[in-house]
Amino acid sequence: MKKNTLGLLAGLCVLLTGCGTKYTRETSFEEAGVSTSVKETLTLGKDSFKLIEETSMSYSNSALGSFDAYVKFAYSGIAEATDKENTYKLIFESLIVSDYSCEGDAANIGNLAMKTAFSAIFDDATVTYIMDGEKVLIENASDFLPTYVVVDPETKTFR
Repeated sequence: MKKNTLGLLAGLCVLLTGCGTKYTRETSFEEAGVSTSVKETLTLGKDSFKLIEETSMSYSNSALGSFDAYVKFAYSGIAEATDKENTYKLIFESLIVSDYSCEGDAANIGNLAMKTAFSAIFDDATVTYIMDGEKVLIENASDFLPTYVVVDPETKTFR
C-alpha cells in the first residue's frame, strides 16, 4: 500500500511541476543607451524542450524621452543529448512570439528599433502582427540553426 501511495504522490508532483527539468539564465546589457534584460527558462524533457525568452528594454534620454518595451519568445522542439556531459542539441520546430508592447513618450523610437530587428528575422505580415501585440505562431522554425546548450544540474542554470 505504501508503494502505491508513493507512486501516486510522485505522479501528482510531476503533474504539478510540469514535465522536464527547468534551467534558467539571465543576462543584462546596455547598448546605445538602451538597457536590455533577457530572462530565459529552458525546460528539458526526455527528448524535447521548451525555451521561454522574455526580453525587456528601457531607454531614457532627457531630449528624446523614454520607453519601456517587452516581447516574449517561446521556442519548442527536439532535444538531443550529445556525447559531452550535460550538453544538448536543441532543434527548433516552432516559435510563438507574443506580448509585444512598447510604452512611453518615446515609444515611436522603440517601435522603430523593434520593427527593424523583427524585419531582419520575419516577413512583413508577421512583423505587423507582432507589432500589433498579437500572438504569432511560426510552425516550421527549422530555419533557426540548432543550438547547443550546457546545463548545470546543481545550479539549474544553462549556457
